[in-house]
Amino acid sequence: MRSGPPLQNEIYQAIRKRILAREFTPGSQLPTEQKLAEQLHVSRITVHRALQKLAQEGFILRYPGKGSFVADKYNADFSSKSIQSEGNRPLIGFILPDVSDDFGIDVLTSAIAQAEAANWSVLVSFTNQSQEAEETAIRRAVQAGVNGLLVNPVYGEFYNEALLRLHVENFPLVLVDKRLDKIHVPYVTTDNHTAAYELTKHLIDLGHRHIGFISPGVTATATLEDRFAGYLAALEDHGIPYEPPLNLSALPTGGAVNSPDGPEVRRTIQNYLAQHNELTAVVATEYVFASILDDICREMNLSIPDDLSVVCFDSPKLAHRGEFTHIAQEQKQIGAKAVDMLLRIIREEKSDDETSILLPGKLVTERSSAAPSVCGMI
Repeated sequence: MRSGPPLQNEIYQAIRKRILAREFTPGSQLPTEQKLAEQLHVSRITVHRALQKLAQEGFILRYPGKGSFVADKYNADFSSKSIQSEGNRPLIGFILPDVSDDFGIDVLTSAIAQAEAANWSVLVSFTNQSQEAEETAIRRAVQAGVNGLLVNPVYGEFYNEALLRLHVENFPLVLVDKRLDKIHVPYVTTDNHTAAYELTKHLIDLGHRHIGFISPGVTATATLEDRFAGYLAALEDHGIPYEPPLNLSALPTGGAVNSPDGPEVRRTIQNYLAQHNELTAVVATEYVFASILDDICREMNLSIPDDLSVVCFDSPKLAHRGEFTHIAQEQKQIGAKAVDMLLRIIREEKSDDETSILLPGKLVTERSSAAPSVCGMI
């Protein structure tokens, strides 16, 4: 079965001619990729790429889970448009919740730089931690004719259906900073189990025995499950009993302090500290929760780290707040390797061992962690 760019262009031209000849009328649904592949005696990926080009040029609209439809409006101007677009760079999409000082900026900029170095353009969409916005962004990216997608999924009890449909339909897809549990979607992320283990072990080595854990719901993503599992493993390996009341794992994800639920998040953490005077240290899965802890401790006349040690993932250098002891994630590597992986998938160069990348995190010790005081927070 033939494949490759020259054949892809032949298939593109063949389908385009059938659209212009009104064999496929405006608004009508095209045959499935599999049907077209069988009719034209080519591979499905060749048809997929030809359809992507037709979508990019406005001849068709593509909807994950529904199929490809001929655009309602097209005319002879498409001929000149096609000639002009030959020189355009191919397109991939990057969908992510947001970027912040602690995480995201370096991932995004390195991904864009890596794509541009390979002569690809990147369509970027932010979802603001909304699964509905994420689904809309996926649909728009596909309609815009992206050849593949990088997605940093929104935390949630379930991943949205649009994301899962992309995987089922073999649409080129790479998850960034997240992975799916029990479903193998290509991903690039940090080794979160080992990272959380190292954070917890650091506190144990300092002498802490009553160590709290603050996180969004750990079932929201395999990333958080891995961090919680690493925390538990460190306690178990050092003979420290797990204390369920010290686990506060029902908070909205990063950025919640700026959302309508922000005050409630703050009150929840404040009540947690007030109810657990035995605490001497806390592992926070996100920087935003560590910063809230810092603010609350100041208000309660508690000192970090004298009364409470606080460690977290990522910690930006901010003038008004010192850095926390943290796991520094290889953000630039995450972005660059995700792009490389996606382009290999698009070009059909992937192998199974190249679609799962766990990058090591680096433990950075700062002033927020120290040996426990005799009294703790009492």
